[in-house]
Amino acid sequence: MTLMKYRFSILLVCFIWIGQITSAQVDYTSCIKNPSFESGKTDWVFKSMNTQDNTVFSIKEGSIYIEKWTGRGGAVGNGSVTQEITGLAPGNYQLTAVAQNIQEDTPQSNQTGAWIFAGAARTQVTVRDTYTVSFNYVSGSINIGFIAENASGNWISVDNFHLTLVGEDLKAELNEAIAAAVATLGDGSGLQNQQLRDAISAARIVYDDESATGQQQADAIIALEHAEDVYLQANASIDNPLDMTSRLQNPSFETGDLTGWTSQSMAFKTTMCSISRMANTM
Repeated sequence: MTLMKYRFSILLVCFIWIGQITSAQVDYTSCIKNPSFESGKTDWVFKSMNTQDNTVFSIKEGSIYIEKWTGRGGAVGNGSVTQEITGLAPGNYQLTAVAQNIQEDTPQSNQTGAWIFAGAARTQVTVRDTYTVSFNYVSGSINIGFIAENASGNWISVDNFHLTLVGEDLKAELNEAIAAAVATLGDGSGLQNQQLRDAISAARIVYDDESATGQQQADAIIALEHAEDVYLQANASIDNPLDMTSRLQNPSFETGDLTGWTSQSMAFKTTMCSISRMANTM
């Protein structure tokens, strides 16, 4: 029996009652703080990008947009602006933003290396336009924003994020969660297996119910995850270790700062002689 398993990006639900959602779209942009950067860098994490208040980026909203620029013919390389958001109902979302990744001498020639993103979902950014990334949300928090990785343009820009709930069907995510739980259970010979068996059975009932809501599907996924955690921890051993790194926030400092850590007279990118972080408890 192996204790390695597929993990979903399970996100904390901050409940907002919106009634029964069918085909109506619901604007969740209010869950994004400072979505058009009119308060500058407030509420966003910046890496090698800056605010700009000129009018050259013609599709911006308001006075301020975000950019990185280098001389014509050069390449801006890496940069990002990100935010962790909460307060979403389970369901299917679309995140939009105006953005570009261009060479100013050939602005209609597609460049590479830039995206708007939500969680693991990405949409590539090229010419100056409005871009949309679709993603499904179960619970918790999710990172959104704009990222450049070896971007080939000499000018990247982004502004005006909007977030819309477009549906609530999480059946595919529930099916994957059931399959992952079944794989974790294996032959069922491990300790404390009954809770996981019960969670799988309950999840299958929700999966087969054509009238199940997104919230019910999300609840079934969360119950499966919890039962898997209990089962895996009960059966952890030297021979079958359980990787708990996910309990640490920002374990490799990839946020570009000390998010999640307590620093004592130390700065990012120095020798970390005195930093500490308590892992989340069950």
